[in-house]
Amino acid sequence: MPVRPQGDIPVIVRLVWDSHEELLPGRAIRWAEGFVMVMLKAPGAPSNAHELVCWLSADDVFRTLPRRPRQTRPMSAPPQAS
Repeated sequence: MPVRPQGDIPVIVRLVWDSHEELLPGRAIRWAEGFVMVMLKAPGAPSNAHELVCWLSADDVFRTLPRRPRQTRPMSAPPQAS
């Protein structure tokens, strides 16, 4: 877990493998221009299983389930609290 997370937002992440692409639930915890740091846990993994934390392109992170991933709006950073 990053030392200074910016948030904890439920998201859908698009992962592209050699032979297919997959949509998985995750949590957005940090963001920078064009990138989002997400935490992923394998579906069906036990609650004590380790989570994968990685930076992904914002084009592959969604707040709602995309119908067509190429035509949906990627996640944008939430407004900053003042």
